[in-house]
Amino acid sequence: MSGRTTTDVAIVAPATQIVFARFVTIDLAAAMTGFTPGAIRTKIAKSVWLEGRQWVKRDGRVLIDMKGYEAWALGTDAER
Repeated sequence: MSGRTTTDVAIVAPATQIVFARFVTIDLAAAMTGFTPGAIRTKIAKSVWLEGRQWVKRDGRVLIDMKGYEAWALGTDAER
């Protein structure tokens, strides 16, 4: 032995702070809800989630309305 000692060094990634946003991208909604992006797109395509209720389209992008998603998940999003 050379007389040296090893020291374990823990590298910690900086914490990520997520602030609530009502409208989020499909990828972020997938991370927040547990649905895959494909499952979300399927819900939109099959009109399970409705435009103006669970999602909106702005600047050519689909954004998920998290308030609308929450109402749908709780079963409180009655048909108009």
